[in-house]
Amino acid sequence: MNWQAFYKAVQTTIANPAQLFLWIAGVFGLLFVFLVPPTQNIDEPSHFHRAYELSEGRVVGKVFDQHARVAGDSLPSGLEILVHDFGYMIHGPGNKTNIPRLTEHLFTPVDATKRQTVEFNNTVVYPPLSYLPQAIGIFVARLVLPSATAMVYAARLANFALWLGAMYMALRLLPVGKWALFVFALFPMMLTQATSVSADAPILAVVALLVATTLYIIERRRMSIKQLWVLAALVLVLALMKLPYMLLGLIVLAIPAAAFPAQFRKQRFLALCGAVGVTLVIGWAIMSRQAHVELLPYTSVPDQIHFLLHRPWVFAKAALLAPFQGRLDNTMQQFYGVMGWGDVHFPLWLTLWGYLLLGLGLLVSPVATFLKTRTRLWLLGVSALTSLATILLLYITWLPPGSPVLDTLWGRYFLAPAILFIPAVCGIITLDEASAQRVRLFIALSTPVMLSIVTAAVVARFY
Repeated sequence: MNWQAFYKAVQTTIANPAQLFLWIAGVFGLLFVFLVPPTQNIDEPSHFHRAYELSEGRVVGKVFDQHARVAGDSLPSGLEILVHDFGYMIHGPGNKTNIPRLTEHLFTPVDATKRQTVEFNNTVVYPPLSYLPQAIGIFVARLVLPSATAMVYAARLANFALWLGAMYMALRLLPVGKWALFVFALFPMMLTQATSVSADAPILAVVALLVATTLYIIERRRMSIKQLWVLAALVLVLALMKLPYMLLGLIVLAIPAAAFPAQFRKQRFLALCGAVGVTLVIGWAIMSRQAHVELLPYTSVPDQIHFLLHRPWVFAKAALLAPFQGRLDNTMQQFYGVMGWGDVHFPLWLTLWGYLLLGLGLLVSPVATFLKTRTRLWLLGVSALTSLATILLLYITWLPPGSPVLDTLWGRYFLAPAILFIPAVCGIITLDEASAQRVRLFIALSTPVMLSIVTAAVVARFY
């Protein structure tokens, strides 16, 4: 064996984390798309129903029973049969996939004329852009193999393709923290969202591109007209994906005024984006109001808002104590990765290994002299503000008025704001080049090993 050629190939590979990411994420992402049975990612049935509704050209759902809190749409009954036939595995760790039944569903077409009322009140008011790739995948599947199972896989594939391409581009553009983003993007929690029908995959894709584009412009201190329109599009698309995450668009304020093209100055750009973004958000809120219901019998958005205005310290205390209400190892695993409906767990040492790799990835970036302290603090502030807005929205919509505890937080809710954390802290402390090369090699070799262990856990859970 020519060890010199092998070593040269390894050096070339670790010099290009974006290319390496494409291969590793591509292989393991496709495995997760097809190994996880339909409906077995958390909340996947309601995401699937929302995406199917959009694939038929209906943007806004409807309320069927306001008193019973039933909102959704009239969908083919074959979709609900799929959910029913595989529902026995949800929260049932000992229940395995019935492969003959799965095969039967794969080749059984859905009769679009036989319809029933389907409830998906937790996703019915989500903006349509969060489900555009999934809806396209379902639309194509309806033309080629119109079974419910094929539609789920097609929606997952479309979601994954968008996320994979966006993360690849982000890794190419990002001037600092490439290896940290490489590790973070391959966290099981990230791959789970990317390979399900969840609305989070397109959101994570847009956030990664927005952060990378913004940092790319800050480093070069100049922006072309084309880049300006790309930046505006990312900000506006994000505003129409999920309400709290529109705040992530505030990172563009970190771009120096001198970087903007002479014919479109910073103030004008920010004013236009702000006006259009707010208009879009208000417009969607008005459009979707007809489909809104309270999510649970004990929730009341107006009462909760009234309570917050009069006793905000109760919420503040609940938010501060939320990360400490469970065991520390559970909190860490929630962010690193819990697959299925929260019932595919990994050993604690694997979680710690993942965080170790993330920490090492932060140390192998070059010194980022272009990132001033105020820019880093702004990125951290926007990340914290978005996280707080996410917690506030959960408190308002999912908890009874005046609740003293916040027990509905999942790690996946904070993946998007965490992307800003990477460039904010990268390049402050760095390793010498020789040590950095060894660390990059360690990360490159460790990641597929870890994901192989995760894949084995998925197989053991479902088969």
